[in-house]
Amino acid sequence: MTTKALTAIAVAVASTGLFAQETYNIEAGVAFVNYSADDATKQTSTMIGGTYYFKPIKIDMSQPQGELEFLQKASGVTVNYIANKYEDNDFTKTSLPGTSISGRFYIDSLVAEIGYDNTKGTLHTKANTARYVETKANASSFGIGYLVRPNSELGFRYSDTKYTYNVSAGLTAINDKTKTDNEIYSHSVYTLSNGNFAVADISYKNIETKQTSTKKNHETSANFRYYPQTKIYVEAGLKFNSGDDKTDAGRTTSFGLGYAFTPRLAGLVQVANFSVKDSAQGADNKLTLVGVQYRF
Repeated sequence: MTTKALTAIAVAVASTGLFAQETYNIEAGVAFVNYSADDATKQTSTMIGGTYYFKPIKIDMSQPQGELEFLQKASGVTVNYIANKYEDNDFTKTSLPGTSISGRFYIDSLVAEIGYDNTKGTLHTKANTARYVETKANASSFGIGYLVRPNSELGFRYSDTKYTYNVSAGLTAINDKTKTDNEIYSHSVYTLSNGNFAVADISYKNIETKQTSTKKNHETSANFRYYPQTKIYVEAGLKFNSGDDKTDAGRTTSFGLGYAFTPRLAGLVQVANFSVKDSAQGADNKLTLVGVQYRF
Protein backbone atom coordinates (compact mmCIF):
# COMPACT_ATOMS: atom_id res chain seq x y z
CA MET A 1 0.00 0.00 0.00
CA THR A 2 1.41 3.43 -0.91
CA THR A 3 2.13 6.25 1.47
CA LYS A 4 -0.46 8.37 -0.31
CA ALA A 5 -3.11 5.69 0.31
CA LEU A 6 -2.22 5.46 4.01
CA THR A 7 -2.52 9.23 4.33
CA ALA A 8 -5.91 9.20 2.64
CA ILE A 9 -7.19 6.51 5.04
CA ALA A 10 -5.94 8.47 8.08
CA VAL A 11 -7.71 11.61 6.89
CA ALA A 12 -10.92 9.69 6.24
CA VAL A 13 -10.88 8.09 9.71
CA ALA A 14 -10.25 11.43 11.42
CA SER A 15 -13.07 13.06 9.47
CA THR A 16 -15.55 10.42 10.67
CA GLY A 17 -14.74 11.22 14.30
CA LEU A 18 -13.41 7.78 15.22
CA PHE A 19 -10.42 9.46 16.85
CA ALA A 20 -12.43 12.34 18.34
CA GLN A 21 -11.33 13.74 21.69
CA GLU A 22 -12.93 12.08 24.73
CA THR A 23 -15.68 14.01 26.51
CA TYR A 24 -17.84 13.72 29.62
CA ASN A 25 -21.12 15.17 30.90
CA ILE A 26 -21.13 13.74 34.42
CA GLU A 27 -18.53 14.02 37.17
CA ALA A 28 -19.34 11.94 40.27
CA GLY A 29 -17.40 11.11 43.39
CA VAL A 30 -17.16 10.30 47.06
CA ALA A 31 -15.30 12.15 49.82
CA PHE A 32 -14.49 11.30 53.43
CA VAL A 33 -14.01 14.10 55.97
CA ASN A 34 -12.71 13.95 59.53
CA TYR A 35 -13.02 16.97 61.87
CA SER A 36 -11.70 17.20 65.42
CA ALA A 37 -11.35 20.12 67.83
CA ASP A 38 -9.50 20.68 71.08
CA ASP A 39 -12.82 20.98 72.95
CA ALA A 40 -13.56 17.27 72.17
CA THR A 41 -15.94 18.05 69.30
CA LYS A 42 -15.71 15.36 66.61
CA GLN A 43 -17.42 14.92 63.27
CA THR A 44 -16.97 12.44 60.44
CA SER A 45 -18.70 12.88 57.09
CA THR A 46 -19.16 10.83 53.96
CA MET A 47 -20.27 12.80 50.91
CA ILE A 48 -21.60 11.23 47.73
CA GLY A 49 -22.61 13.33 44.77
CA GLY A 50 -22.00 14.54 41.29
CA THR A 51 -22.42 17.23 38.66
CA TYR A 52 -24.29 17.03 35.37
CA TYR A 53 -22.98 19.40 32.68
CA PHE A 54 -25.30 20.61 29.96
CA LYS A 55 -22.65 20.35 27.28
CA PRO A 56 -19.88 17.77 26.78
CA ILE A 57 -16.55 18.76 28.34
CA LYS A 58 -13.48 17.79 26.35
CA ILE A 59 -10.85 15.85 28.29
CA ASP A 60 -8.04 18.09 27.08
CA MET A 61 -4.79 16.95 28.71
CA SER A 62 -3.12 20.21 27.66
CA GLN A 63 -5.32 22.03 30.21
CA PRO A 64 -5.16 21.74 34.04
CA GLN A 65 -7.53 18.89 34.81
CA GLY A 66 -9.15 20.55 37.82
CA GLU A 67 -10.18 23.56 35.71
CA LEU A 68 -11.81 22.03 32.63
CA GLU A 69 -15.34 23.12 33.59
CA PHE A 70 -14.19 26.71 34.10
CA LEU A 71 -11.94 26.94 31.04
CA GLN A 72 -14.57 25.43 28.75
CA LYS A 73 -17.46 27.39 30.33
CA ALA A 74 -19.66 24.37 30.99
CA SER A 75 -22.86 25.06 32.93
CA GLY A 76 -23.98 22.36 35.34
CA VAL A 77 -26.10 21.25 38.30
CA THR A 78 -24.59 19.53 41.35
CA VAL A 79 -26.40 17.28 43.86
CA ASN A 80 -24.80 15.91 47.05
CA TYR A 81 -25.82 13.73 50.00
CA ILE A 82 -23.78 13.99 53.21
CA ALA A 83 -23.87 11.48 56.08
CA ASN A 84 -22.55 13.24 59.19
CA LYS A 85 -21.70 11.72 62.56
CA TYR A 86 -21.37 14.34 65.32
CA GLU A 87 -20.28 14.12 68.98
CA ASP A 88 -19.05 16.54 71.67
CA ASN A 89 -18.74 16.77 75.46
CA ASP A 90 -22.48 17.28 75.91
CA PHE A 91 -24.09 15.14 73.21
CA THR A 92 -23.80 11.49 72.20
CA LYS A 93 -22.68 10.49 68.70
CA THR A 94 -25.55 11.40 66.38
CA SER A 95 -26.37 11.18 62.68
CA LEU A 96 -26.97 14.55 61.02
CA PRO A 97 -27.73 13.84 57.35
CA GLY A 98 -27.62 16.63 54.81
CA THR A 99 -28.50 17.24 51.17
CA SER A 100 -27.54 20.02 48.79
CA ILE A 101 -28.28 21.14 45.25
CA SER A 102 -26.56 23.94 43.37
CA GLY A 103 -26.16 25.25 39.86
CA ARG A 104 -23.53 27.26 38.02
CA PHE A 105 -24.43 28.77 34.65
CA TYR A 106 -22.36 30.58 32.02
CA ILE A 107 -24.20 33.20 29.96
CA ASP A 108 -21.73 34.88 27.59
CA SER A 109 -19.38 36.74 29.98
CA LEU A 110 -21.71 36.41 32.98
CA VAL A 111 -21.67 33.59 35.54
CA ALA A 112 -24.70 32.88 37.75
CA GLU A 113 -24.80 30.62 40.80
CA ILE A 114 -27.63 29.38 42.99
CA GLY A 115 -27.73 26.83 45.80
CA TYR A 116 -29.70 25.29 48.65
CA ASP A 117 -28.72 22.82 51.37
CA ASN A 118 -30.38 21.28 54.40
CA THR A 119 -29.04 19.47 57.48
CA LYS A 120 -31.06 18.15 60.40
CA GLY A 121 -30.92 15.73 63.29
CA THR A 122 -31.65 15.07 66.96
CA LEU A 123 -28.87 15.41 69.55
CA HIS A 124 -29.28 13.44 72.79
CA THR A 125 -27.48 14.59 75.93
CA LYS A 126 -24.89 12.33 77.53
CA ALA A 127 -26.16 13.17 81.03
CA ASN A 128 -29.65 11.93 80.19
CA THR A 129 -30.28 10.41 76.75
CA ALA A 130 -34.04 10.98 77.16
CA ARG A 131 -33.34 14.69 76.76
CA TYR A 132 -32.61 16.01 73.32
CA VAL A 133 -32.20 18.98 71.00
CA GLU A 134 -33.72 18.88 67.53
CA THR A 135 -31.60 20.97 65.20
CA LYS A 136 -32.08 22.03 61.61
CA ALA A 137 -30.04 24.22 59.26
CA ASN A 138 -31.37 25.55 55.96
CA ALA A 139 -29.04 27.55 53.72
CA SER A 140 -29.75 29.35 50.45
CA SER A 141 -27.22 31.17 48.30
CA PHE A 142 -26.75 32.96 45.02
CA GLY A 143 -23.89 34.59 43.17
CA ILE A 144 -23.11 36.60 40.09
CA GLY A 145 -19.74 36.78 38.38
CA TYR A 146 -18.18 38.39 35.35
CA LEU A 147 -15.36 37.08 33.15
CA VAL A 148 -13.00 40.04 33.13
CA ARG A 149 -10.85 37.95 30.79
CA PRO A 150 -11.39 34.43 29.39
CA ASN A 151 -9.59 32.75 32.32
CA SER A 152 -10.41 35.16 35.14
CA GLU A 153 -13.67 35.69 37.03
CA LEU A 154 -14.63 38.45 39.49
CA GLY A 155 -17.89 38.21 41.38
CA PHE A 156 -20.18 38.51 44.40
CA ARG A 157 -21.83 35.80 46.48
CA TYR A 158 -24.55 35.96 49.15
CA SER A 159 -25.67 33.18 51.49
CA ASP A 160 -28.23 33.02 54.28
CA THR A 161 -28.36 30.17 56.80
CA LYS A 162 -31.15 29.71 59.34
CA TYR A 163 -30.58 27.47 62.38
CA THR A 164 -33.62 26.35 64.36
CA TYR A 165 -33.66 24.45 67.67
CA ASN A 166 -36.36 22.55 69.54
CA VAL A 167 -35.39 21.31 73.01
CA SER A 168 -37.07 18.69 75.16
CA ALA A 169 -38.39 19.28 78.66
CA GLY A 170 -35.67 19.80 81.24
CA LEU A 171 -33.28 21.65 78.90
CA THR A 172 -32.77 25.39 78.54
CA ALA A 173 -34.32 26.83 75.40
CA ILE A 174 -31.92 27.74 72.57
CA ASN A 175 -32.68 30.80 70.47
CA ASP A 176 -32.80 30.32 66.70
CA LYS A 177 -29.88 31.78 64.79
CA THR A 178 -29.36 33.42 61.40
CA LYS A 179 -26.04 33.78 59.61
CA THR A 180 -25.51 35.84 56.45
CA ASP A 181 -22.38 36.07 54.29
CA ASN A 182 -21.55 38.72 51.70
CA GLU A 183 -18.48 37.80 49.67
CA ILE A 184 -16.40 39.39 46.91
CA TYR A 185 -14.23 36.82 45.14
CA SER A 186 -11.90 36.26 42.21
CA HIS A 187 -10.84 33.07 40.44
CA SER A 188 -8.03 33.12 37.89
CA VAL A 189 -6.10 30.54 35.87
CA TYR A 190 -2.65 31.59 34.68
CA THR A 191 -0.35 30.06 32.06
CA LEU A 192 3.23 30.44 33.30
CA SER A 193 6.28 31.15 31.17
CA ASN A 194 7.46 27.52 31.50
CA GLY A 195 4.12 26.27 30.16
CA ASN A 196 2.79 25.12 33.55
CA PHE A 197 -0.35 26.51 35.21
CA ALA A 198 -1.25 28.33 38.41
CA VAL A 199 -4.69 29.04 39.90
CA ALA A 200 -5.48 31.81 42.39
CA ASP A 201 -8.65 32.17 44.51
CA ILE A 202 -8.93 35.35 46.60
CA SER A 203 -11.94 36.51 48.60
CA TYR A 204 -13.16 38.98 51.20
CA LYS A 205 -16.26 38.21 53.24
CA ASN A 206 -18.51 40.08 55.68
CA ILE A 207 -20.28 37.72 58.10
CA GLU A 208 -23.22 38.67 60.33
CA THR A 209 -24.67 36.33 62.97
CA LYS A 210 -27.91 37.11 64.79
CA GLN A 211 -29.05 35.17 67.85
CA THR A 212 -29.41 36.85 71.24
CA SER A 213 -27.22 39.62 69.82
CA THR A 214 -25.72 40.62 66.48
CA LYS A 215 -22.08 39.75 65.80
CA LYS A 216 -20.08 40.89 62.79
CA ASN A 217 -16.90 39.29 61.50
CA HIS A 218 -14.64 39.82 58.50
CA GLU A 219 -12.77 37.12 56.66
CA THR A 220 -9.98 37.33 54.08
CA SER A 221 -8.70 34.24 52.27
CA ALA A 222 -6.24 33.34 49.53
CA ASN A 223 -5.64 29.92 47.99
CA PHE A 224 -3.02 29.12 45.35
CA ARG A 225 -2.78 25.97 43.25
CA TYR A 226 0.22 25.03 41.11
CA TYR A 227 0.20 22.47 38.30
CA PRO A 228 3.72 21.15 37.54
CA GLN A 229 1.84 18.93 35.08
CA THR A 230 -1.76 19.26 33.97
CA LYS A 231 -2.66 16.03 35.79
CA ILE A 232 -1.22 16.97 39.20
CA TYR A 233 -1.46 19.99 41.50
CA VAL A 234 -0.29 21.14 44.90
CA GLU A 235 -2.10 23.90 46.77
CA ALA A 236 -1.77 26.08 49.85
CA GLY A 237 -4.19 28.50 51.45
CA LEU A 238 -4.40 31.06 54.23
CA LYS A 239 -7.51 32.54 55.86
CA PHE A 240 -7.91 35.22 58.54
CA ASN A 241 -11.14 35.80 60.48
CA SER A 242 -11.69 38.62 62.99
CA GLY A 243 -14.60 40.29 64.73
CA ASP A 244 -17.24 39.88 67.43
CA ASP A 245 -17.72 36.10 67.18
CA LYS A 246 -14.60 34.89 68.97
CA THR A 247 -15.30 31.21 68.28
CA ASP A 248 -14.58 31.86 64.57
CA ALA A 249 -11.84 34.48 64.96
CA GLY A 250 -8.42 33.11 64.09
CA ARG A 251 -6.19 31.80 61.31
CA THR A 252 -6.67 28.80 59.02
CA THR A 253 -3.85 27.24 57.00
CA SER A 254 -4.57 24.60 54.39
CA PHE A 255 -2.66 22.31 52.05
CA GLY A 256 -3.77 19.97 49.31
CA LEU A 257 -2.71 17.58 46.58
CA GLY A 258 -4.63 16.37 43.55
CA TYR A 259 -3.73 13.76 40.95
CA ALA A 260 -5.46 12.45 37.83
CA PHE A 261 -4.62 8.73 37.68
CA THR A 262 -6.28 8.55 34.27
CA PRO A 263 -8.06 11.19 32.15
CA ARG A 264 -11.30 10.12 33.88
CA LEU A 265 -10.25 9.11 37.42
CA ALA A 266 -8.76 11.59 39.93
CA GLY A 267 -8.10 11.78 43.66
CA LEU A 268 -7.42 14.57 46.15
CA VAL A 269 -6.28 15.10 49.74
CA GLN A 270 -6.78 18.31 51.72
CA VAL A 271 -5.81 19.28 55.28
CA ALA A 272 -6.91 22.47 57.07
CA ASN A 273 -5.78 23.64 60.53
CA PHE A 274 -7.60 26.39 62.43
CA SER A 275 -5.88 28.29 65.26
CA VAL A 276 -8.33 30.27 67.37
CA LYS A 277 -7.22 33.76 68.38
CA ASP A 278 -8.57 33.55 71.95
CA SER A 279 -8.45 30.03 73.43
CA ALA A 280 -10.79 31.11 76.21
CA GLN A 281 -13.52 31.77 73.62
CA GLY A 282 -13.00 28.92 71.15
CA ALA A 283 -10.94 25.87 70.19
CA ASP A 284 -8.34 24.92 67.61
CA ASN A 285 -9.49 22.33 65.09
CA LYS A 286 -8.27 20.20 62.21
CA LEU A 287 -10.09 18.98 59.12
CA THR A 288 -8.88 16.25 56.73
CA LEU A 289 -10.56 15.35 53.43
CA VAL A 290 -9.83 12.45 51.06
CA GLY A 291 -11.83 12.08 47.87
CA VAL A 292 -12.03 10.43 44.46
CA GLN A 293 -14.05 11.37 41.39
CA TYR A 294 -14.81 9.84 38.03
CA ARG A 295 -15.95 11.35 34.73
CA PHE A 296 -18.66 9.68 32.65
